[in-house]
Amino acid sequence: MNTIQNLQTARNWHDNHYEHTTPDSHQGRWRQFIEIDPFNPENRLEGHIQMQGGDEYGALAIHTVNGKPAPQFIRTMPKTTYPFFKDGSWVLTGMESLEAYCKLDGTNICQFGYQDTDGKEFTTFKVRIRPFMAPHFISLMEQCFQMYPGIRERKLHPRQACMYELYGYENPMLIHYNQPIDLALLFARQPDGRIVTLQEAENPIFHDIDCPQAEHRHIAEISDVQADYRRRQDELTEELTPLTDEQFQGQEGEMLYATFPDGARTEPGGFTRLIKLKAHQIEEIHWAKDHISKEEIQATARNTFELADNPGEQELIQLLAEDWSDKQIEKSMETIQRVMQKTVDHRRYQDRVLQLYHESHSPHDFQDDPRTVMRSLSQHFNRKEMSQVYSVLVERGLASPRHGK
Repeated sequence: MNTIQNLQTARNWHDNHYEHTTPDSHQGRWRQFIEIDPFNPENRLEGHIQMQGGDEYGALAIHTVNGKPAPQFIRTMPKTTYPFFKDGSWVLTGMESLEAYCKLDGTNICQFGYQDTDGKEFTTFKVRIRPFMAPHFISLMEQCFQMYPGIRERKLHPRQACMYELYGYENPMLIHYNQPIDLALLFARQPDGRIVTLQEAENPIFHDIDCPQAEHRHIAEISDVQADYRRRQDELTEELTPLTDEQFQGQEGEMLYATFPDGARTEPGGFTRLIKLKAHQIEEIHWAKDHISKEEIQATARNTFELADNPGEQELIQLLAEDWSDKQIEKSMETIQRVMQKTVDHRRYQDRVLQLYHESHSPHDFQDDPRTVMRSLSQHFNRKEMSQVYSVLVERGLASPRHGK
């Protein structure tokens, strides 16, 4: 690809990402909702949520609050992207600055402000492509509120948003964490959509937020971003250790905040894009040729619980369609169906094991006396299942891999 083609590719990459849509102009990208705000249960909101990847991924177009007109557009967590296409062509060019932070492997939580028709302001929380939070994630957030009461008390102005990552072994993903659940502040967005990174520590939007922040990573210079990207990726890969077939110990990767100068978009003003950098083992899970790999489908299936309380095949297809073509999905349907059923069955099995564990034991009992715990649980499972029971305890952080089976 020559220089002119590279510049055009990069320009299209940005233009597609920042295309502004509305429920009227692009009906297929938006899903209607009418829901009660669980953190302000006196409020019933009606509007649309954006379902397609890009800067407006998960954005809310609120139409009414309690049946009265209160139009407002709220940008939340943009879709993060790799700095290259599947054919390897590099598109991360022309930036004026770059920041890096540790990428945590959990569920994105967006805290945002909105107002009713009388101008009364409210603050609430949502996950990526739901207007609010499902009960499962609310219960996990309640644990975080006990640790960080300032977050619950923090009031945001309408259309302001703060992004967090909810992670830990009670919210299992690819990376295993030693803590049950925790929360880290990632960045914020102003009403006009501008991304405010943690380097702007004195910005009022971060005031009174008392949870930890994502770890900042040093970047010396950006003269050869592609080479530095590969070097950082190699370092992360060396530090990643497989625990099971579906979990690793270490760090998933880094999140890069690439800032581009005025004039880089069709609209005036600088802007920031979120670029993901993942260890090779994790990145390979997310790439395939003419089909979607089983590992990618498994990783995506975990996220379907953000979309629905009882997700199924259609929710998984909806998430996969953000990154994969209809043809790739069609060729992978047998695997999609099998993995989704296994994911749902595994979640139910986990819930059963944990319920039985907590009925008779405290969180530290396994560490103190693993034989007694396993003997107690064996009354509810046959002998062949006990290794699976043990794996659930490891996944949820109640047992340590070093104990063996």
